[in-house]
Amino acid sequence: MIKTQHCPNCEATEHKLHDFRQKVSDAVETYFKQENYLGKFNDTLGQFIIPAPKPDPLLEAMKKAGWSDRDIYNAEPSLRAALDALGFEIREKNDDQ
Repeated sequence: MIKTQHCPNCEATEHKLHDFRQKVSDAVETYFKQENYLGKFNDTLGQFIIPAPKPDPLLEAMKKAGWSDRDIYNAEPSLRAALDALGFEIREKNDDQ
């Protein structure tokens, strides 16, 4: 299998598309949370809702511990690799997976 390398424009366009899809999904989800929405649209539009991503527990822990954004950006990959090499798994306490 040959992997093709995309140009920065392709990656930027893909990122913009992802952001747009998330924006539409958030708008539809907000609509469903209103008290007076028409339930008949639930089945039709509900299929387009993308669950909002959960925050990364490692990044959240680093922020709570007082790491600066710059330090997090520089240290996170190596810290994640070190924890993985030691056999640690990063997840929430009540995450049963």
